[in-house]
Amino acid sequence: MTAAAGLPARKLPANSQFCRPSAMGRMAWLFAGSELAGHRAAVLMSLVQSARLHGHEPWVYLKNVLQRLPLHPFHRIEELLPHLWQPQAGR
Repeated sequence: MTAAAGLPARKLPANSQFCRPSAMGRMAWLFAGSELAGHRAAVLMSLVQSARLHGHEPWVYLKNVLQRLPLHPFHRIEELLPHLWQPQAGR
């Protein structure tokens, strides 16, 4: 549309692709059901976006973390955060 108006087309920054899902869901999240449900949705979206930013497939990351969580030592819980996470071999 800007090219038709004689204006140069502006390229979006590379990281704009990470903002799009949260912007698209913004209206739907108004109806999360409760403040606690909204907080949980925000935490989950934060984990998904962080996994993407660190080059992980979100579904693979979440599935692996949820499988490991029950037996993972509490004092090493940071290892499951997206910036430190490494998939376990054989899973």
